[in-house]
Order: sequence, then structure tokens, then C-alpha cells
Amino acid sequence: MASKLDYSNRSSVEKYVIDQSGWPEEVFKDESKKPKVVHSKEDFLEELFFGNHMNDVVVFPNGIKEFGMESAVPQYLTECLRSSSTVREFLSKIPADKRERLKGRVYHKKDKARRWIVGSEKELKKSQDGETLYSLEEKWTELQKHPEVPDKHMYIAEMRKLDKYKHPLTGEWVKTVVDTDMKDTVPPYWDFMMPYWDRFDEGVFVGGPLSGSPLHVDQVQWSNIGKNWDGCKLMALWKYGTDSHAFLDKHLRKLFVNTDDEEEMSQLRHACKIVIAQPGDLFIFSGANPHAVMCMGDSLSMTGYESFVNLNPVHAQVFVDTNRKPHFEECWADDEDVADIKEDAIDALHKGIDLIIHEQREQLVHPKFSKALDVCIETLCSQDTKFATELRDLRSKRRKIQAKNQIKTQMVV
Repeated sequence: MASKLDYSNRSSVEKYVIDQSGWPEEVFKDESKKPKVVHSKEDFLEELFFGNHMNDVVVFPNGIKEFGMESAVPQYLTECLRSSSTVREFLSKIPADKRERLKGRVYHKKDKARRWIVGSEKELKKSQDGETLYSLEEKWTELQKHPEVPDKHMYIAEMRKLDKYKHPLTGEWVKTVVDTDMKDTVPPYWDFMMPYWDRFDEGVFVGGPLSGSPLHVDQVQWSNIGKNWDGCKLMALWKYGTDSHAFLDKHLRKLFVNTDDEEEMSQLRHACKIVIAQPGDLFIFSGANPHAVMCMGDSLSMTGYESFVNLNPVHAQVFVDTNRKPHFEECWADDEDVADIKEDAIDALHKGIDLIIHEQREQLVHPKFSKALDVCIETLCSQDTKFATELRDLRSKRRKIQAKNQIKTQMVV
């Protein structure tokens, strides 16, 4: 149902979330754990394309409105969300013909016990007859047979279209349910400069208070743009790297809702960032950082994520370390999927460089792009043989153009 919180008063909403979470109060007061906050489109774009946000989170309050994405979610989904108090009710209100064309991971707690332990979470994958469930219509039909499944902690992850279609704005093949993405709102040609920016599999996440994504790291070490349309999100983020592997071994898939468990709550004190995202906020973080995200507030939450790799060499390095030692092995992606994503990145880099070289549009994009692309490509090539092989000609082409431009500059001087 519609929230009764006064979202125009950010401090009162923050207090509500802090009290609701039951997390140690000091983690919210610790200045070192607070996110980096930006207040303009220009600053957010700077962070998006060039910033280093490892072990950090960048928040742009009311950024969705600033970038014109308030109506990006189809109206029928927004109406279903805001008229429902549980995920089960939300699913019931989506028209059957729409549910048939949607898919998503539906998670629920195995029992009604208050405590959340490793193994509490169950994904609805098969019917009671053992048949695989694909669409949200099939999963909703199965849920109706199980009224005993608790509504609390039920969560929809990665909701998208079941079949691909051509995006009306760009003609790209996509499965996203969102009409407008961050990718559509950046200045002309800027999206060509990003080494990787996915919306084919962009997912929307829906949940009620105290549900969400338990502790994990992403299967591919990219970054994420969070678009928080409804409700609040509470995120805890831990430092990237092998030093966090012992912590992940013990707490992977925990949601940190057992507020009477001192050992569990103490892990929040070791988090590097504790972040509250309110309705309308945009936020950026690296999926390579161990993170847990909970829906908060007094209504259902809806958030969408776009995955990307920006031009900062730190993130280029983290990306190529996917399925390597710094990446927590239990969360590794399939090798073939990683190879496909690297191919997409190589294609994107070619398009970006070709746009600058052949179409001579360098003057139309940010002056930092040319140098940043060079540094990013050098990082990728020095750390990954696939990039080094595929981008060898591209690097040579860039150096020739740079030498030619330098001669022209010297002649003018």
C-alpha cells in the first residue's frame, strides 16, 4: 500500500529506517561509513564515467527526477506495486497476460521462524511436480498452491521480459521492463564511451520491509547503477579482496536481520559503508564488493539496476579479475558467460574509439574521454590476454592518430 512516511523529510525517513533495521546505531553515525553524496547531474556523470567507487557508494538524492526517469517503470507495474502490501499481492495484481511475458527470481523464507540462518532462503524454481517454472505467471500459479509460504522476506529479483525485443529508443535487443534507462539520459555519444554498459538483462527488484538480497558478490565484477523508484533500501558494503573471503565463507547469503545475534550485528561494524537510499535516489557501487541490500520503510520497494564498467583503471582491473583469485570463488560466473561479456566490452571499446577517430566527434564529448579510454585500454590489455589480442590493432590505430594530432598541434604552434 501507499507509504505513510513523509518522504519530503529525508532525516525523518532515515530515522525510521535506522529504528526499523535494529542495526547498531553507531554504524549509522560513523562518518567513515557514510556514502559519497553528489548534488548535481554533472557531478554524478563524472563519478559514473570516471570515478573510483571501490569500497564506496555514490548517492545522488532525487537523481531519478533530475535525469527524467520518474515514469521509466511501466504504469501498470507502478500501480500494482503502490496498491499492494506484500509481494504475493503485487504478483496477484499484475494482469495474467503481463505475468506470462515476465520472468524473475522469486525468493521466500522456508518457514515462518523469525531467525534467518544460512539456508533459510529458498528460490521458487520448480512446481510440486518437479517441472521448471519460467514465467512469473507459472510461479504465481505455483505460489497459490502454497498459502503456508510466509509473505515476510518474499522478494522478486531480476524481473525482466521473458523474451527479447527491440528497445523503442535505440533498437537494441533487450529484455528490460524499464522504458528509459540511465543510458538514455546521458549527453549524446557518451554511452559509446563506456567499456561495458548492459541493459539487455537489466533487472528490477521488488520486496517488502526486511526482505532483500542477502550477502553476496556479483558473479561478474562490474559496477551497478541503482535506481530506487519506491520504498527505501538499506545497504551494507564490505571491502573488496581476499581479506573478506573468510567473512564471506561464514556469512554468505545472510540478510543481517537477526538483531539479537551480537556476533552477526558485529559484522556490520566491519562494513566499510552503510547506506540508506530513499525514493528517487540514484546510487553507484561496485558489485565486486561484498554487499547485502534490504528493502525498508512501510511499503513495497522497487529498484532497478544497470551494470557497467567505467573508464577508471581501478574498475578495469577489477573487471578483468572476474573468476580470478580476488573474486570470491563461490560467486564465480560461468566461464563462457564471462567470455561473452568480454567480447561485448571489446566491441564497445571499438565503437567508442571509432566514434572519436572516424566520425571526428571528440569535440562533442567530454574532453577527458580520449585519455581515459587510452588508460582503460592499456589496463585491460596488460592484465588480460584476450583484450591484448583483440585490441592490438585498436591500440596501434589510436597511437597513429595521436601522433598525427600531435604533429598538427606542433605545426599550429
